[in-house]
Parts: sequence; C-alpha cells; structure tokens
Amino acid sequence: MTFNAFSRETLPSHMTEERDRHYRILYLSLSLALLLAILFPLYAPLNEALFHRIVTHRFSLSSAWALLVRYNTDVVTLNFHDMFIASGYFAGFANGNFDVTPITKLMGWLLFGSFLGFTPQFFNKHKKIILKAGYADWCDDDALKQMEARKQVGIAGGRLMTLGRWQGRERKGQMVQMIETLSSLCLAPPGTGKCLHPDEPVLMFDGTTKRTGALVVGDLLMGPDSKPRRILSTSTGYGPLYRVTPNKGRSWICNGYHILSLRNSKEPRRRARNPLRGHIKFTSVEDYLAWSPTQKSLYKQWRAAVDFQSNACLKIDPYRLGLLLGDGTTNKKAGLHTADNELVAEIYAEAEARGLQIREEHQEGNRSGSYFVTAGNATPGERWRANSLLAELRDYGLDVPCCQKFIPHDYKTASADDRLALLAGLIDTDGSYDPAGRGYDFCTASETLANDIAFVARSLGLAAYPTPRIIKNTVYWRLFISGDVDRIPVKLFRRHAESRRINKDVTNVGFEIEPIGDGPYFGIIIDGDHQYLLDDFTVTHNTAAFVIPTIITADRVSLIVNDPKPEIRAATGAHRETVSSVYMLDWSKVDTIDEQNPERSVFYPRFNFLSPLLVPPRGPNRDTYIDSIAKVMIPDPKGGGDTYFVNKGRAAFTGFCHYLITVFGDNADNTKFQEELPEDWRGKEPSLPMLSDWIAYAQLENTKPVEQEQESYGGPPPSTDRLGDWIRKLCEIIKPGEDNKRLASPRAFLELSSLVNMADKERSGVLGTMDQALLPFKNEAVKQRTSATDFTPDDMRGVLKQEILARTRLPPNDQNYLNPGRTRYVDDKGLEHFKWASEEFERLFYEPNSWLPLTLYVCVNQAEAAAFATITALLYEVLSNSLISFGPYEHNEKTDRILGPFPVLFVLDEFAKLPKSESVLRGPDLGRSKQTSYAFYAQDYGQLELIYSKADVSVINSTTAVKIILQQNNADTTKQIIEMVGETTIMRHSKSTQEGFSKAANPLAWSSSENLEAVKMLRHEDIAALPPGQVIVLVQGFLNRPMKLLAPFFFNDPLIAPLVRSRGKGPVARQTIPDHQRMGRVDEIKFNISQTEARRAQATAADAVHDPTPQQAYEIVTEEPAVEFEDA
Repeated sequence: MTFNAFSRETLPSHMTEERDRHYRILYLSLSLALLLAILFPLYAPLNEALFHRIVTHRFSLSSAWALLVRYNTDVVTLNFHDMFIASGYFAGFANGNFDVTPITKLMGWLLFGSFLGFTPQFFNKHKKIILKAGYADWCDDDALKQMEARKQVGIAGGRLMTLGRWQGRERKGQMVQMIETLSSLCLAPPGTGKCLHPDEPVLMFDGTTKRTGALVVGDLLMGPDSKPRRILSTSTGYGPLYRVTPNKGRSWICNGYHILSLRNSKEPRRRARNPLRGHIKFTSVEDYLAWSPTQKSLYKQWRAAVDFQSNACLKIDPYRLGLLLGDGTTNKKAGLHTADNELVAEIYAEAEARGLQIREEHQEGNRSGSYFVTAGNATPGERWRANSLLAELRDYGLDVPCCQKFIPHDYKTASADDRLALLAGLIDTDGSYDPAGRGYDFCTASETLANDIAFVARSLGLAAYPTPRIIKNTVYWRLFISGDVDRIPVKLFRRHAESRRINKDVTNVGFEIEPIGDGPYFGIIIDGDHQYLLDDFTVTHNTAAFVIPTIITADRVSLIVNDPKPEIRAATGAHRETVSSVYMLDWSKVDTIDEQNPERSVFYPRFNFLSPLLVPPRGPNRDTYIDSIAKVMIPDPKGGGDTYFVNKGRAAFTGFCHYLITVFGDNADNTKFQEELPEDWRGKEPSLPMLSDWIAYAQLENTKPVEQEQESYGGPPPSTDRLGDWIRKLCEIIKPGEDNKRLASPRAFLELSSLVNMADKERSGVLGTMDQALLPFKNEAVKQRTSATDFTPDDMRGVLKQEILARTRLPPNDQNYLNPGRTRYVDDKGLEHFKWASEEFERLFYEPNSWLPLTLYVCVNQAEAAAFATITALLYEVLSNSLISFGPYEHNEKTDRILGPFPVLFVLDEFAKLPKSESVLRGPDLGRSKQTSYAFYAQDYGQLELIYSKADVSVINSTTAVKIILQQNNADTTKQIIEMVGETTIMRHSKSTQEGFSKAANPLAWSSSENLEAVKMLRHEDIAALPPGQVIVLVQGFLNRPMKLLAPFFFNDPLIAPLVRSRGKGPVARQTIPDHQRMGRVDEIKFNISQTEARRAQATAADAVHDPTPQQAYEIVTEEPAVEFEDA
C-alpha cells in the first residue's frame, strides 16, 4: 500500500469526516510552525538561552528568566539588525561562531517548528490509504486520455453522442463525446422534468404570479429560502395527471413524475432517532402513492415564509393603509369609521403629517364616528390634487368601492415588518381575536382583498384560508389567520394575541392525491436546489432533459429519433435540414392536397413494411423478415399466459403476408389476381393496410348467403364451411409444384393449410388474434402512411447528393452523364467484387462528401402513443434488423445495394414506453461492428422491467457501453450503480475510553485500533442527491473511474443555442420530406389531375353521343328516312 496525497477531487464523497479531520491537523501544524517563525525575532533572548545554554550544558530556568528580564526594545532592534547582515552571517558561519549567526538560529528554530508541525502527520489516523490496483476513484485527466486511446469516449476525436462538459484540470469546460459507435443507457427520472398543469400558478421572485404554461427560459421563481430560482429550460408533454388536494387551501394538478417536497411533522417515536421533526423528503407522486399509511401520516406539504427583495418606497404608512382598507373609505374621499381613540389618533396623525385637515361626522346615539382627511378650502374640482393622501390612493388604484378593495403589490412584497403592520391595521378595524382558536378572524366584502390578505399572511409563515359566507344575499369572505400571530403589532388592547408555545406547525398541511386521467403538463428545469413555490407558498420541486446537443453536434451521423412529445424535431429540425435529408414521420398525419395549387400541398413520409424495396426475395431471408414482423405485431402475452392463440395468430399472419407478397407483389403483372383486390388497391404494392382490406373484402365475396349460392350452383352449396373453402382456394393458388413455380409459396401454403380444417370457433379465435394486430392499419391516416415507401433502411447509411444523382438520369449520350451500373465477378480466391461502368461515378461514390446523412424524426403525440405504439416498434424492428446486419460501404445482398458511409444512431427517448423489440434488444451487442449505436432513455431499471424481463434488462445493461446517470429516485437502480462502480479502501481508526466510576474504570486508560476497510466509492445519497446540472457517466472498461460531468444544456453553449428553436425563437423546421421527393409528389399530383381531367373530358364526350342536346334530338327526329324501291 502507498500513502497518497489528499485531494478533494479524488477522495470519495463519504470520506468527508476523515478528510476534514486530516486537514484540521495539517493546518494546525503548519500554523504552529509559521507562528514560531514569526515570533523568533521577538523572543531573541529566549532563543539565546535555548541554543547557547543547552550547548554549554549550563541551561537552567533561572538563567532563562534572567535573559528574559533583559528583553527590551534595544535588544529586539539589535536582533533584527544582526539577522539580516549577510557579512555577519557568512563570517560567523565560516568561523564556526554560531553565537553571532542569528539566521542559523532561525533556521534551526524553523526546523524545530516544522518537526512539531509535520510529525503529527506521520501518526495521523485519518489518512486515506489506497491500494495499488482495483480501487475506485473519480475519473481524472489521465483516465480520460486512456479512454481516448481506446477510441471509446473523450474530447479529442469525439463525434457521436454528447455526454457532458469535462471538469478536470486540463481541457476544463470542453465537450466529452463518444468516439466509437458505442450504445448508451441514460437513466433520467422525471425528477429531471417536473411537471405541473399548464394553468397552475407559481410565485415569481418579484412576488407576482404566473401560469406555469407561460413561463419562459430566464424567468426567476421564488425559492423557499427567499432566493431566486432561474428557469434553465422548459418542456411540454401529455400523460397521466393527478390532483393534489390539501386539507386546507386550493388543489393543484401535476403529473405522476412530479417531485413532492414533504416535511416530517411529528417527533420520532419512543427511542427512534429518525426521521427528525422538520426533515425534508423528496419523492415522486407515483412513489408517494405506494407509501404505507403510517409513512403518509408523517410527511406533509409545507409552506415557506419569504422575504421579498423589493425596494419600493411606500407612500402611505402600512398600518394606516390597513386601517383604510379594513373599515375605511378610499373612493372619492379618504376616511375611517371607528369608535376607538387609538385609531382616531392615527388618522389625525396622518393628516397632520401631510398638512391636511380632518372632518368629523357623528350620528346621534352612535359611539362611532367618521373621520375624513380633507384638503380644507381647496377648489372642489382640485381637492384630490391638494389632498396628497387621496392622490396617492388613486396612484395605487384604490379609488374603488369597498367590494373591490385590494392590497397594492408594493405592500404585498414589502419588508416583513411592513407586512405585519399592514395586517395589524386590517385586524384593528375589521378583525377580532379568537382566544379559543388562538387566531384572528377577518371579514370583508372583497374577494380580492381576502386573497391578498391570505397572500401576505402566508408570506409571513402564518396560515390563512379565505372561505365565502352568504349573509342577507350578499357574499362575504371570512379568513382565520393562525400561527404565531402574537408577532402582529396590533394597537387595540382587546386584540392582542396571547403569546404561548404552539405545538402544531401551521405551515405543514396534510393532503390527498387522486388520478384524474390523461392531460397536458408543462415542465421546467431550474437551477439551485430545484425547489420553488406555488402561488400559495407551497414548496414544490422540478425535473430535467438531455438529447438536443447530441442531435445538433452529430452532423456526420444519420439519426433515428423517437420524439414522443413531440418537441425534439421542432427544436432541432431546422439545423438538421442544413446537414442532412430530413423526414418527419407521424402516423396520424394525412397529406394535405391543394389541387388548385399543388406546390402548396403538404406531404408526409411513408414507410411500407411489405414494400418490394424492403422484402427480400423468396427464400429463407423472406421467411425471417416476415417472422420478425409477426413477432412485433402479435407480442407474447404479459405475465406469461397461454400462448396458443398468439402462436397460431402469428402463423396465420405470416401465411397471409407471404400470399399477398407472392401473388400481388411478385406477380403484379398478372391482372387475373388483381381483380381479387378491392378496387382502390389494384395496381399498388403489397402493404399491411392492403392485407387488412383484402381479407375483409375476400371474406365478404367468398362467404355469400346460402340463398345466393344455391341460385348460382342450381342447388345446395357444395360445403357449409364457406371460410374454409376460401382458404383452401388460396392454398391451391400458391401450392408448391413444378408447374406452379411463379406462384408457389411453400411457407404460405404451410401456414394457411392448417386453417382449412380447423374448427370454426378455433379458427375464429386465430383470425381474431390476427385481426386485432391489424387494427391500427385500418386507420385512414395509417393507411396513407404505410401504403408506399419514401425511404428504406439502406438510405439510413446516407443518400447521394442530388447533383450527383441528377447526372445519372441524363441521356447516355450527354457529356455529363454518369453511368451508375456495375457488374459482379468472383476472383480466384472466390471473393465477390464489383466492376463499375463509370470510373468517375465510382470515385464519387466512395467520396464521403458526396453523401448526405439522413435524419428520421418519429413524432407521436403522447395522447396517440398507445394507439400507434405497435407500428412505431415495428418500424424500429425493421430498421434495426437491417442496420445491425450491414455496415457502411457494405453490400446488402438482400437488396443488392452497396450502402453509404455513415454510422447510425438511434435516439430512443421514452424507450421503456415502446413495445418489446428483439432487434433493438440485441442491437447494442451486434451494432458496434456495423457502426450502429443506440441511446436508450428511461427513468430507471424498474421502468424497463415493465416491458422487458429482468434477464432482458440485464442484457441491456451489459451491452450498453456507456451509462449516463442523473439524479435517481429508485433505490434499486441506485444500488445497482453503486455495485457497478465498486469499492475503494481506507484506513479506519477507532478509539475507546471507559466512562463512569468503578473499580475497573481508569479515566486515563484508552484503547485504539486501526484497520483497512473496503467501502463503496459511491453511496446512495451521492446519486439520489446529485447536484443539479451534474451527471455521472460510467464507461465500459473504466467502471471504477466514474466521470462527473456538467450536463451539456444547449442554452449554455454559445455555439449550439443559436441553432435550436426554443420558446418561439430560433430557426423553424420546414421539411417533412426532402425537397426533391416533395417535388416528385407534386408532379404526381399534377399528372393525376391531368389524367382525371382527360377522363372527365372523354366521359363528357361519350355522354354527348348517348344523350343528345334538344336541338340534336330535333334534327334526328325530323330527318326523312331513305326510300328503297323494289324491282317490278
């Protein structure tokens, strides 16, 4: 073992106690040595005694004291003078006369002090001892360079996924990215994305309130510590919502991932030490619902008192303004109605301070009087100008009737003393003290004033809840203000509150949570401790996000982005259009065709799973392709139920798909079979919507009622199993044989023939299972999106630039023509090679700059995600299956195409909400060699286990080379991460003594021990309480060197931020399909319109012949017939 230097960066976070003790001893020792050095010249006589008397063996306390008695200013001056005379120093050193060498004495004194300072370090028991190998530690610059040397992650050479900003000594602040196509797993719980309903009000730092949905980046929210919380980012979403209803106060709405800030309201039971009263605990709504009733009874919502940072000058004394708002008038005249002399004195004092007069009005028999502040003999029309009090009330907008009174904003956000004085004025007029409830009652006709009083009271840490009361058909608002109300400086003696100890904290509020269904939510990311206040001073929390920097910086990478909000495409689409071909695929979108101006039409991309461009030729490859589709379309039942109908349904689906592809795809030129299709599908390529419509159409045509069949056969039908006869007829068409090679489909025959003689109910169950799988493809929008193909998995490797492809479409005799043709040949070693028809095309083909990457955004709104989840998962299955089989510039023998040069990255946000996909599951394992990587985003391992088994999650965990960890709420996930990082080794020192009085007790005796102890490098709190804006990154092969990086927020990067559209600012994404394909679709529309018009013209001409006009009919009728004569 070796002793290492102490470093705050390398010391494990839970070694703080040992570290602090070590530093205390070190600092104390160094301070002692420095102090001795400073005091040396001041105590020169003592120095003389120590060095001279000890050497001569004549040292004694009496002689030392005699020297000290001689200490005076002249001696000090002499010593200072002698210390810094170089000649005296060297002369004394040369002659060996140490008595005249003060510097030599000084050096000896420093060595003695250093001995005193550093000797304790040798015996310091609080040192960190690290083993030479196998220990865990934070990643440093050297470890990062090793990662770069292995081509894994780093700053130099990074080109793929963005991980964060480096915080080491070298290259600090630079971006760490993946170098190779490694797959990653990002565990980002919704504590990373906080989420209230868009209409929920929150408290701003300036004391105003604002709708959550109206918040923008840069807004300042109020924190529970009265400090601002700046909004760093915002997001929107759609999902399950919950209503949080306090026992007192208004309810509010959030999503299940929202983090609650709860405070323990009770003392520990019996001898328990934890949790202490006042302990703050953070938990998500969904986790809270799983708590036991006992745990729920301990923790409450809490409200915080705040101090506003307002510097507004208050024009009217707060107490006196409270008097006017409570039982005074502020409209057209300013005055107070009261019978209390203390309050009358206040109104007279206000008038005197302003140089105004008081007009009194009394009624006989009434002790109360009205006291109005007036300007005296001023002109009636100018009295409000001369009356400064009335003018200032108008400036605050308080010239309103009693039912519309309110507290001005400057007073609501004034200092705590001013707010207390304001409450005192209100209570001294319209309030009363309730000794039983130990609080103040207040009643007003103004709802706004009641809410404002509640705002002021809560801002001071008091409880106040307005409730309406109807008295004589008039609505009044009553408040009960409780808490430590003895702080309120009321002036009426009868309203003084008793000062007593309060056991109950009125800022703790019990609550209930209930689900209310799906709806929109709005999330924010804030700095600080993530806590902020609602409009009623309830403390809440927020969450965070990670994908945009990767999409912006990966310019030479093809991306497949799962955008479930959708919002990623809106933020990054404009930039991707400048560096790649962009497709925005949304299953719910329908093309908008403008026949008057086709150029203004809006088109969306299409992807046909059964397209001839995707389906391999007949043989094993086609069987495998269709089987993979069937497995996604009809997944295994959750919980491991009976799989009979699942397996039979997959077999039937596979058989019908093979039949459709063979008969209507491979033999599309055979018009005989085209008549079996519905008219809308004739002449089109096979697709899953075609399969659904064809089965429904064929069943209807081939299962006519018995009466119609009897007429057609001239007697009883040949069989009563109409559906079985139809399937038998299909089997005869595709039956394998030498005389039926074009139509033969062995797999279709095998699967469909098993349905022929199946019992009706059993067959109905099988076909019902298949029909359920095809349900999404009956949607008209899905039919349009999946009936043709605009891009293929091969295109994800890159597409040639249009200027190159345009030359391949020129006439062959054109001088700019490029011949893209190629032929294959096999060399002597049996290897296949290609010979290009054009050397220039070959050169351009293998030039990376001739290609553009492709970006595919799969945008599915959360409200529609469940309906389209199967189609989305099927898309990823098909793309992944192809991309992990063939890499850049490889030959895809299934499609006979040489692919482009780009790596592909799947950015799968909300991965755990997608159905299970086998190709995606094995993608990280097989994709690295084919430059295909996956970025999985989930909340924690528990969420993944809702879709995948524990064994599958273990596979994902082991095949993803990089783990990105944000603040975690799941204890099991945290434990797994801690185990993954491993242990480090420290030396633990313990000391024990005996206490008390007994025969065996010895107060001077003590025992100590020390031992090497293996402890976890990380602990639960390090991950659960990860500071905001920080992430922990684990890299394969360096799991014992976790990196702590700063999250790469795009808005903090001056290069990335201008490229992102956020909150309505920035470049706008325009493309849904590339421009050249859009123009091709426009030309197709124009052609269809011209064809339609031509057919219409022909039909009009034909109608003119068969249906003559009245004039033509008259001419035909009046025309004389020809006369024929016979021979006589």
